[in-house]
Amino acid sequence: PDVKVEDVLRHESGLANLHVGIEPTHLLKDHLHKGTVASLIANNKQTFPDSTPREYHNLTGGWIINEVVRKATPDNVTLGTYIRREFYKKHNVDVHLGLTKEELARTHPLKAMTVTKAVLQSLIPNAFGGEVEHNIFVFGKILNSFKKKFMEVEKRGFAPMFAGQSQQGDPGKSIPEFFNSSVWREGESPAGSVHASARALAKLAAAMSMGGKVEGGEVITPGAWSLLHANPVCRPDAQFGMARTEFTQGGVNMYKDYEDDTMKERLMKSGRDGFVGWKGMGGSVIQWHPKLQIGFGYACTFLTWWDMVNTKARKMQKEVKSCVQRAKEKNTDVNNNEPTATS
Repeated sequence: PDVKVEDVLRHESGLANLHVGIEPTHLLKDHLHKGTVASLIANNKQTFPDSTPREYHNLTGGWIINEVVRKATPDNVTLGTYIRREFYKKHNVDVHLGLTKEELARTHPLKAMTVTKAVLQSLIPNAFGGEVEHNIFVFGKILNSFKKKFMEVEKRGFAPMFAGQSQQGDPGKSIPEFFNSSVWREGESPAGSVHASARALAKLAAAMSMGGKVEGGEVITPGAWSLLHANPVCRPDAQFGMARTEFTQGGVNMYKDYEDDTMKERLMKSGRDGFVGWKGMGGSVIQWHPKLQIGFGYACTFLTWWDMVNTKARKMQKEVKSCVQRAKEKNTDVNNNEPTATS
């Protein structure tokens, strides 16, 4: 079937997986203009899950949208170039896609626990310094789920996202090693290789919570903000074990609590009701709450690669939301402004 941009952004294009892996060097800006990635995806056969059109596009969605931006912009720039120009240079929002050689020095190496260490840490209660959120029984189930999703041989005939990439080995070693590589940091994978501090993510999220306004300017116009959030569609997502997601035509997820939420859905959304945005592999989050005007950003250099619901950030979001709600109930100025005299 024909694919619209909104289908890609709702993860319903049938292109969540590839039959031929790409080379990481093909994501470098100079190589993107050669169209290698575009050709590979264009020749890829669409494949949909059996019971839902939605299957989260881990990386492919970002690659497709980058091609759309490159074709739609008058000067044919990549999304990384656009972000640098419109966010960083115009508004000093320190968010980047595709780092320069000079910017590589500003990055901090990512780290993670090996499988063995994580299992041992799950035996230690958190009260006694255990570094894994879950006990050994829960963590065992999470680890098995991770292995089935990312480490077992793909039964539908899809290739690893990157040519030559092994699905075996210890993710606590292989994931940081790949993410720390210069080719990954310099390349443009919009759904995976954006680099930012937590402060930068929070600044951008705060602007989104205010309709796109940031320090007297606009990161996007009110009309674009409305289009970004328009027409959310709630459907089961095959990538998340048929847990429902609610993506808009602009590709942001609406986090809403439903009365019939399953356990998987409660884990994904607990504390996030009313938030909009995304979460990233390893723990990072950029989300905003338009009603309460909260912008939340969380970035980490220590990756919890097994945690698909970003538990640490979720708990902090829940507390932030609770604090803001209590402050509003007490009519407290959360920005500590001086009280204004009224007659």
